[in-house]
Amino acid sequence: MKTLSVLKHIMHNKGFFQDRMLSEIKVIHRHCGHYIPQNLVSGNGGEQYLRNGMYMFVTNNESYLFNAENDKMLKMSLPMAMVFETFLRGAMTEKIKEYMKCSFEISMGEVESVIDQANDMFIMAGCVNRPFI
Repeated sequence: MKTLSVLKHIMHNKGFFQDRMLSEIKVIHRHCGHYIPQNLVSGNGGEQYLRNGMYMFVTNNESYLFNAENDKMLKMSLPMAMVFETFLRGAMTEKIKEYMKCSFEISMGEVESVIDQANDMFIMAGCVNRPFI
């Protein structure tokens, strides 16, 4: 599905984002992010790690992941959204870890734990083929 038709489907058929205007919904993709600064993106998107039909949206600083294959929407926490955007945009691993460490003011061990939990959750939910980070 193309992104616009996916948005139309989830807004009209699924009832998500009904209280929002289309202009309030940001689509996250390889060339357009929300959480990860452009200078941390390597230029090589991580699409090979993602299953087909995965779409990330941000509205009112809340992040959502839509799986077009099973027609389900997942609301993500900020750390999970950062990890998924890393998958999507192909950000540089070590720089992302440092960025998350500074953003959340946590230890590198805690960052790695968050990333491991996110990877496990995305694999179990059928969003990714294999861990990225």
